[in-house]
Amino acid sequence: MIGMTSVRDPASALAEDVHAFHRAAEQEGSHLSAPAALESLQEALQVLSAAWYRIAADASPHPGDRRRACRADASSPARSDGLSREKEVRLMGALHDVAAAFARCARACREAESTVAPVIDHRINAGGPDEELPRFAGPPPDREPVPR
Repeated sequence: MIGMTSVRDPASALAEDVHAFHRAAEQEGSHLSAPAALESLQEALQVLSAAWYRIAADASPHPGDRRRACRADASSPARSDGLSREKEVRLMGALHDVAAAFARCARACREAESTVAPVIDHRINAGGPDEELPRFAGPPPDREPVPR
């Protein structure tokens, strides 16, 4: 099916890029590029949100299908594509939920960038020690993890 591969391949490539980002985030000093990363991530999430809204629009019945459905017997549960009206609404709702979630994440990145950037800029300009921001990746290399 052409439609399945048309979004699956870029989504797979995106997953590979996300793994590369995760590996880069594990590097010492990665927090210094957080403002720029948040800005790029915000843009990426906005594009993903728009793409999922487009996918939802593609999944919606076309105007001709709606007219035929209105003329069809109201008691017939299945539409021309085999989906009942309830399943069609669920499909559209789920796709819109995904799009909205990406939009919320983009907004969170924008808000975080406006908070993080001044702090990182201050640290870079002050040239102070790198001990003020905690590292959450794990315990420092010279200490053993605390048992839970």
